[in-house]
Amino acid sequence: PKEKVRLSGIHLHSWSSALLSTRPSSVIIGQVTIDYEPPIDNLQVLAAKDGFDIDSLTVSCRNCAWGITFNATKDSSLKAVSSEHLRCPKTATASKGLTPRCKCSNYQIAKGRFRDVDVVPLEHIFQTCTFCEPHFHFQNDDCQKCGIFNAWSDGRKDVCHVLPRKKTELITLLTGGAVVVILTFLAFEILHAPLMIVDAKSDLADPTQAESKRTFTLSVQGPIVDLHKSLSRLVHQRVQYRAKGTGLIWLDYDQKKSNAIKV
Repeated sequence: PKEKVRLSGIHLHSWSSALLSTRPSSVIIGQVTIDYEPPIDNLQVLAAKDGFDIDSLTVSCRNCAWGITFNATKDSSLKAVSSEHLRCPKTATASKGLTPRCKCSNYQIAKGRFRDVDVVPLEHIFQTCTFCEPHFHFQNDDCQKCGIFNAWSDGRKDVCHVLPRKKTELITLLTGGAVVVILTFLAFEILHAPLMIVDAKSDLADPTQAESKRTFTLSVQGPIVDLHKSLSRLVHQRVQYRAKGTGLIWLDYDQKKSNAIKV
């Protein structure tokens, strides 16, 4: 047979004792108060095989530096806890599966879904707080985004840094920066390197037609010529060329006319 225990009208002054030392099938709590004298850490109050039902349970611990609260575990145990990760009052109550939410500590803030509530389920007491996201820092009980020139933070402190503190992140950042600089330099050299004219000729667009328009073809050498065909085509669509020193007035670049050759 299943054993059901009902506890009511009890005031217990305890040093470190559990309210119920056995583990019955179920427990019903009503109007029970426990005062713990020495500081506690993670003390089991009661346990049940099939669960417990609490109408009114109050615990207090005047010597607990971080206050006191409740935590229900997956094995149907109820524990009184005093954790450095939470800032709780010296007295905690539990009723209908709920307990007052504690404030967060150690640079943590309340999660969004718990921010505007006063009570939380007993099993969620350690899920109410979270650290800031990376590139944010803790300030005035909230997370503030780091500045653009001081953007590195793991979200677990109240300061931002110019460079990341973790070696792997620092190496990745410096390596990525070096690659960007090298690629930018190469692109600049390719696009701005002068081209040497090796041949030039004029011909009819259609040799079979005497009145056809004449075309002027330049053959050049330079870094941009050696690009891959698809990349070269993409570059030529966006680049204009200026000729200089050809001796042809209509071709050489003139700042006043701002003439340029579009290929």
